[in-house]
Amino acid sequence: MAMNRSRHTGVPRGGAALLGGLISCGLCGRRMFTTYTDDGREARYVCHQLATTYGEARCQSISAWPIDRLTSTLILEALLLAAIEVSLQASEDIELERRKLHGQWKTRLERARYETALARRRYEAVDPDNRLVARTLERDWEAALAAEQSLTDEQRRALAQEPERLTQAKCDAIRQLAQDIPALWGNASTTARDRQAIARMMLERVEVIVVG
Repeated sequence: MAMNRSRHTGVPRGGAALLGGLISCGLCGRRMFTTYTDDGREARYVCHQLATTYGEARCQSISAWPIDRLTSTLILEALLLAAIEVSLQASEDIELERRKLHGQWKTRLERARYETALARRRYEAVDPDNRLVARTLERDWEAALAAEQSLTDEQRRALAQEPERLTQAKCDAIRQLAQDIPALWGNASTTARDRQAIARMMLERVEVIVVG
């Protein structure tokens, strides 16, 4: 919600320009607007707030593509430095999460089995002549058995849906993929919105001064 407030400086408003909403004028400090021409194929970053509000001269204007190309290069350089570390950490995190999940299920099942065994001992220890108490304890035992079986079934379904364990081959594939970030960035399947989302994860502000 905070990212979509109109006063927020990091909200993209559509279009292919990478830095819409992030780029600021190095002269007046105000946010630069993104304008499109030629059916959206040409984009410019323009600072004209002083001109439209106070009738002053327009600060500056520049084609978006050179700025976007330079920023993309810097983003990819930063990503590549951490790519291997991130890929290995992702693999480790998945395995740690798996172990944590298995430990939680083990604890819950041990508790359920304990409750079942306790209910059985109570039932077996009661005087058979005390039929009312015996029936009550028998129902408690049946309920504990049903709860244990339900938990066992739930565990089976949960473990069937968990991510499969990464083989060495898949770990190697992740490492290889991490080296291909530039190819992924430039791939036809990677949309402008994808690149804008990555830019907003890495950048807070881009300030531009046009010289000449």
